[in-house]
Amino acid sequence: MLATDVAHRDPASWSDLPTAILRAELARRQDEATKPTCGTGGNRGTYNTSLHVGALVLILVLSTAGMCYLLVRSQLALTRLQHVLSPL
Repeated sequence: MLATDVAHRDPASWSDLPTAILRAELARRQDEATKPTCGTGGNRGTYNTSLHVGALVLILVLSTAGMCYLLVRSQLALTRLQHVLSPL
C-alpha cells in the first residue's frame, strides 16, 4: 500500500488500517529533519479581538431586529384582518 493510497482513504475505513502501517507513518514523520511550513511565512499579523466581537454583536442585533420586524408586521396584519372581518 502506497502512502498516497493511505492519504485518500475513506475516513470510515481508517479503523481498518493495520497498526504497523500507522506506526511506520508516525516514525517517518518523526524522522523528517524539516518540518512542513505553514502558509503564514513568519508574518503572523495581529488579531483584533474587539473588532471581531463588535462584528458578532452587530450581526446579532441586526438579525434580532429583522426577526422582530417580521413578527410585528405579521401581528399587525392579523389585527387589521380581524378588524375587517369582525362585524361592527
